[in-house]
Amino acid sequence: EKVGTGMNIVLVDHEDSFVHTLGNYLRQTGAVVKTLRSGPSALAALEKMSLEGNKPDMVVLSPGPGNPSDFGLSDTIEVLTKHKIPGFGVCLGLQGMVEHFG
Repeated sequence: EKVGTGMNIVLVDHEDSFVHTLGNYLRQTGAVVKTLRSGPSALAALEKMSLEGNKPDMVVLSPGPGNPSDFGLSDTIEVLTKHKIPGFGVCLGLQGMVEHFG
């Protein structure tokens, strides 16, 4: 059995082509991956999943161009914190976490 079998992961896309490769790597672990484009619709989807009892096992914040504030990463991280959803940041995603938490 693969390490990710049974896990549901949301991958937040910050408009970077590497998001497809990252999603495929996560799927290779056996996880089910749902990709959401960053912004208000992604925040609403995460809120809805959490309130309906379908919160993901983890949210991966993808790479992207520019700065974390360009994508409102702090808003996404607030939703993760509020619903106690583990987050993992790659490049821009990690920068956003560092800026948010200090």
